[in-house]
Amino acid sequence: MALVEWQDAYSVGHGGVDFAHRQIIDSINELHEAMTRGKASEVLGAIATKLVRYTKGHFAQEEQLMAQIGYPQLEQHKKIHRRLVAQVIELDRRIKAKTAAVGIETMAFLRTWLTDHILKYDQQYARLIPDRPQPAPR
Repeated sequence: MALVEWQDAYSVGHGGVDFAHRQIIDSINELHEAMTRGKASEVLGAIATKLVRYTKGHFAQEEQLMAQIGYPQLEQHKKIHRRLVAQVIELDRRIKAKTAAVGIETMAFLRTWLTDHILKYDQQYARLIPDRPQPAPR
């Protein structure tokens, strides 16, 4: 069972950004599955490295998009990105140094980190994306 399921609420209405979010979700779910099967130590380093790479690349893509659409909170969003990248890099470092194990706390951090960021911060700039499908009125 996946730890994080893609939801329409996560979509920002930009194919590249949504694809990257799905890639990060896939990595988190891959790690979660390995953990539930007792195989986390075998895949942990590779997945952590992949998460760092995806996160850095994705955030650069998001920041470029935000600059293009004139998002007024770009600098604040960049600070949040830097903090999140630092957290993922630190997790990767601890895993490689064998001072971190994958457990419920690590998985909860990754799930919360991603979903909170998408729902709280990314949705703020999403409404400014041209030609973005608008949500149906309630």
